[in-house]
Amino acid sequence: MKGIVFTEFLEHVEEALGPAMVENVIEACDLASGGVYTSVGTYPCEEMGKLIGALAELSGRDPV
Repeated sequence: MKGIVFTEFLEHVEEALGPAMVENVIEACDLASGGVYTSVGTYPCEEMGKLIGALAELSGRDPV
């Protein structure tokens, strides 16, 4: 999956829920990338699934 998807997702989370939530989401996941993304990189799709799952759990919102 293209890195731009990850960077835009995390930017949106930061704008909507704050920078602390971004840190909490990344820390809640065991990511091969360490949660460091560039817009031109390519990353496993599974990492996005982990990020979305962690965000849903931490925010109490439905991921769908």
